[in-house]
Amino acid sequence: MTNSFELRNTAKDWKKSDCGCILPNRGVIISPSTGSLEGYLRFKVPQNIDMQDKILGPLTMLQFIYAVIGFGICYIASNSLPSPLSYVVIVPVALFVFCLDFIKVNERPFTDFIKAAIVFATTPRQRLWIEGGSSDFNIEIYQAVKQDQNNFQSKNIDHNEIRKMARTLDTDNQKIIKN
Repeated sequence: MTNSFELRNTAKDWKKSDCGCILPNRGVIISPSTGSLEGYLRFKVPQNIDMQDKILGPLTMLQFIYAVIGFGICYIASNSLPSPLSYVVIVPVALFVFCLDFIKVNERPFTDFIKAAIVFATTPRQRLWIEGGSSDFNIEIYQAVKQDQNNFQSKNIDHNEIRKMARTLDTDNQKIIKN
């Protein structure tokens, strides 16, 4: 009698997931000595591993930090500035924090949109050609060397040799029978 166990998987132990993949539903362990069910194994496949964890309601850790910093700035502005001037500071900061936390542009976070806007604003969109300017870029134009066209050697071939070559070409290199 052995203490080893056998893992049996049957067709009913597999299921089709939402993504169309076939995943194990359960594996049944059967003891070879008793033939009875010893228990069920559940296989869990991690999904959505690229998503950030939500720590407070719908907010991720980074969104929560944005909200704390932004609303901290709003609180300080409301307590330190006079009433009409504090609204001039509070409203744009609160709108910016709201956009950072909840707005997505083309299914991408708003921070990616801000980064792309800054890169677009800081890079030149028009290139200028300055003739005679100092540059490390040099262009060299090479011209082809002309070869002499009368380079062929003349060979004296008599009429019989030409006829023999023509017959060889016409018969596809088959054995030529001389007349």
